Amino acid sequence: MNDGDLNKFLEKVMRFQDGCLSEKEIKNLEAEMLKSEEKRKIFSETMVISQSISDQAQQNAKPSKPVTSSFSFKPFLRSCAILALGAILGVSSISVANAFSKNISPFEPFLSFFESFENGPEPLEQGIPLKAEVWGGDSTTQVQAEQGITPYKGNSMLRMLKADFPSKPVPGGYVSEVYRWVDLNSVKQYLFNDKAEVTLSTVANAVQTADDDLYFCGLSVYAYESIPDFVIPTLDAFTLRDTSIATACRQQILFDKDIKSWQTINLDMTLPASTRYLLIRFAVSREKLDRNQAGFTFPGHYIDDFKVLFRPKVIIDEKQ
Repeated sequence: MNDGDLNKFLEKVMRFQDGCLSEKEIKNLEAEMLKSEEKRKIFSETMVISQSISDQAQQNAKPSKPVTSSFSFKPFLRSCAILALGAILGVSSISVANAFSKNISPFEPFLSFFESFENGPEPLEQGIPLKAEVWGGDSTTQVQAEQGITPYKGNSMLRMLKADFPSKPVPGGYVSEVYRWVDLNSVKQYLFNDKAEVTLSTVANAVQTADDDLYFCGLSVYAYESIPDFVIPTLDAFTLRDTSIATACRQQILFDKDIKSWQTINLDMTLPASTRYLLIRFAVSREKLDRNQAGFTFPGHYIDDFKVLFRPKVIIDEKQ
């Protein structure tokens, strides 16, 4: 299939997603795909990606602007079709496909991971988890409203309790942390030019303490080609930095004294094309090292609404 055929097929897919094909045209499209495994693969991957993004967009729609039909997301789905097909077919077809989506950006970020600590199991008290899609770290607990702090979203939030997972490199009551691997294999088709970006965000809150001790929170992310065999729960941050293919950190965000206001912490990183897994680290730390007594319980530090936004970056050659 040459570029001309591919672009004609792309136009049909976009018109199908917009609901603009007649019954006869739909039957012709089905017959066309029956004859081509390549076209069936392209169509299937495009529809799966577009639908998942549309579902997430509807979930994030503001209550004041309810979505009453799929029409509101048709341009968005069309952009997703262009993006998905461009990633599959190569950048050379993007400039042609772009003519069908003027004034529509096909490069909007979409939600790859979300956690509001509502239903999932609490983090394993073992440090870094050994597999994806589970939290690990220090002692924590999922709680509802307490000490005057209400969850940022939903009915629950995660409270950081101690800094005591077994064999912790720096034991004591100084840094309480949680980790999670995020699997990016579902979006690997977008990781082809070292230009894709990821944005991590979460919100944090803390009670006021009677003493003058200061507390900080930090966010880090490490990119890996796979979950390495040498990963054990007790690896420290320096080892993670040295073994990952990319690292980004946002540290030393001082907790304020307003329990009614959640503080946002964001982190951006450009991903190498070979990235398949991200290791997230969130930590709460105490300023005074002379209070690192074992068994120390943090007085009331919480996180909620954890998001990972993935932003594809396709470079269009305007000369094509």
